[in-house]
Amino acid sequence: KGTAFTDACLEYQFRQRFSPPHTQALNGSIERLWRTLFETVRALLFSAKLPDHFWGFALKHAVLLYNIAPKPSFDGSNPFKVLTGAKFNKRHLQPFGAPAWVHKEKGHRTKLQPRAQRGIYVGYNEEDLCHLVYIPTTGSVLHSIHVHFGTVGDAPQILDGDDNWQQEGAPLTEYLPSFATSSETPTTSSDSCSP
Repeated sequence: KGTAFTDACLEYQFRQRFSPPHTQALNGSIERLWRTLFETVRALLFSAKLPDHFWGFALKHAVLLYNIAPKPSFDGSNPFKVLTGAKFNKRHLQPFGAPAWVHKEKGHRTKLQPRAQRGIYVGYNEEDLCHLVYIPTTGSVLHSIHVHFGTVGDAPQILDGDDNWQQEGAPLTEYLPSFATSSETPTTSSDSCSP
């Protein structure tokens, strides 16, 4: 009940109402919303097989999902549309915890380095309209619109640093030309090239 918060409520014409301590029944709608959000957080973390310390990102994603879902109290509309006056573009949404490859700009890589950095999709940022991708090798979160996505459930291998996590079945060497797997230097002949 700080004065700064009370002053802000007065400035924006919000009326503060208090309930007695330990009486959750008086806050029924908020308690139910909190339960819905945290059940969604648990489901997101469980389906993505991510550890608990990603709960903050999962909560932001759960709030976004809640705000773009139709509500009977808004006559079938959703809180996002009522607040902004625009529909949320659902093409921006991706499954939480999906593997993601973020494009690396030319200034941040050499010609022989990979053009993308592997990470995990942890949400969508509405302020700058971009995807949030956690990069395990650096421990940072990148904001980018230049992202490609995989399927959910591969995040543990990305977190463990397993470079072969996307391969299934045969090893990569089976797809390489024979000279690439041998110790001999490849040779070229001029008659193999047609003008």
